[in-house]
Amino acid sequence: MIKRIIAALQSVQGIDDYQITVTEDDRHELYFVLGKRETARHTKVISYAVTIFKKMTKDGKELLGSSTFIVPYVLSKKALEKKIEEALYSASFVNNKAYTIPTGDGKHHVFHTPEITENPLKTLDEVAETFESVVSPKKKFNALELFLISTKVHLLNSKGVDYTKNNAVLEVEAIPSFDGHKPSDPTNQKVELYKYFRYRKIDLKTVHADAVHALEEVEARFNATKLPNKGMYDVVIKDEEVISLCQDLIRDLSYAGVYNGATDKKIGDVLQKVSTGEKLTIGLDRRYAADKFDGDGVILTPVTVIKDGAVHSNYGNNRFAQYLGVKPTGNLAGLKVALGNTPAEELFKGPHLEIISLSGIQIDTYSSYIGGEVRLAYFFDGTKKIPVSGFSFSGNLFKTLESIKVSQEEFVTPTYTGPKFIKLMDMDVL
Repeated sequence: MIKRIIAALQSVQGIDDYQITVTEDDRHELYFVLGKRETARHTKVISYAVTIFKKMTKDGKELLGSSTFIVPYVLSKKALEKKIEEALYSASFVNNKAYTIPTGDGKHHVFHTPEITENPLKTLDEVAETFESVVSPKKKFNALELFLISTKVHLLNSKGVDYTKNNAVLEVEAIPSFDGHKPSDPTNQKVELYKYFRYRKIDLKTVHADAVHALEEVEARFNATKLPNKGMYDVVIKDEEVISLCQDLIRDLSYAGVYNGATDKKIGDVLQKVSTGEKLTIGLDRRYAADKFDGDGVILTPVTVIKDGAVHSNYGNNRFAQYLGVKPTGNLAGLKVALGNTPAEELFKGPHLEIISLSGIQIDTYSSYIGGEVRLAYFFDGTKKIPVSGFSFSGNLFKTLESIKVSQEEFVTPTYTGPKFIKLMDMDVL
């Protein structure tokens, strides 16, 4: 198929460069309702994406247009050439400042990651059994969907790039539920949550812990009450909210952010004028061993973006790197944050709110805002811990960063390695 596409591209006049990306997904899926297997499915899908590049000059400026289309597997030579001609026409309307696509040595380079299991359906059954092993009559999983996805990506272009990589991931979507009794609210006798888990390796102990925590959280959500008193509290965020905070802190420090004026921060600028807290070090890394190149064909280079609370480097893709006259790091999708110095027992000492679920943490580096709407949290008053919900918190971002506490405990996902908890001091709880 690749040879057919290349032959068709070479037969159409006016194409300056091209890129072909072949993605093969091998998916094993299991679906359960109330612990009973309803469906098992195995699918293999191959897709071909073709990007065409066209050089242009307008008003004395050199431009590069591009257009991408998906190739249906069954397509005649004439129909394929028509698709290419349509894409070439569309590319003429994309007036990007000129840049060059990545170059390679013309050799096929394969970056391999071992499969996470040799028996996908058996592994999925074991994971499902682990989730079901922790249920009880009141706490259970109404639905459980498991996906073991093996993906191979082959990318090549007209400049000699020819790379292949593979990876696999286990995804679990779960609906934990709790059936209870609230005399004060006879219409609210049941509550559900949605939980999503991703694993790069099969560790049934980790799966078991996640299943237990999911059922604990849904029970806590059922029993949650209003916060006894509003005011100033220390707030502990965890897991996905820590990831969101760190992603937001570096988002505008990309080459695109710098080029488009989305940030006023420069290398060397201090983000944390630490007085009593811990300095953050945040970087971008490959997601797995074979994750060597990005969707443009750039070889990925890990980078430390924030080091000890100050801007250390920018990062980004091929196009915007050329606009700034720097080397591209590539589109790195792995977030790596240095662990802190604070043990868990110290993080949870004294009155505080431990956030379990947010509508999404929000930060604005221009207005120095940080906050979020809380769906579920634990309130500890110094002696007793109770589940609470229905409130929000906010504060001054850069003032908050001066006094944060970062956990020694590590949290790992397929796209993140770093601290599990961060404690935000003296937040305004409304």
